[in-house]
Amino acid sequence: MIKREGKFLGACLAVALSLGLAAPAMAQTSTLTFDDLGASTGGTHMPDAYQGFTWKGTNWHYMTTTAKPTNDFLALSGNATTIRKIDGSTFFFDGADFWSRRGLDANGNFYFVLSLKGKVVYNGVTLKAKTKFNATPTLLKPPYTGAVDTVAIGFQKPGRGGDWDQLAMDNFRTRPAP
Repeated sequence: MIKREGKFLGACLAVALSLGLAAPAMAQTSTLTFDDLGASTGGTHMPDAYQGFTWKGTNWHYMTTTAKPTNDFLALSGNATTIRKIDGSTFFFDGADFWSRRGLDANGNFYFVLSLKGKVVYNGVTLKAKTKFNATPTLLKPPYTGAVDTVAIGFQKPGRGGDWDQLAMDNFRTRPAP
């Protein structure tokens, strides 16, 4: 009896191990906090390459406040921008913390437009899925959960009144795609 139980337990262990090894590993979320960029109360254009992403030609500047000189965040200086991996690889975009630097009268709307291999896979403009931001840093992300290679942000009102000049972003969250 003990021999049979031992074989049975051994077989169960082997099955459990094989299932555990065969199960895909959950990709860890990587969060860019930008805190290593240094103090810049006036805003400094993002380096062309930072943490595996290309910021060349974007409208992002890193900033700090005098109250929190070691807490870097990004501020937008144009009404649209994109974010991509340097090597063009795909990733999952899990959102970022967005808010308006304007403060109490903040009233901004923007759209996510996500692409993969040159094709739009999520278009917040055509879906009329605007994302509202206010003075409180809040995790905002599009409902699309597939892999992308480009994250674009555009504004409902590209000119004055769109609040694009007050958008701030921090804690940019991604996961590697297979």
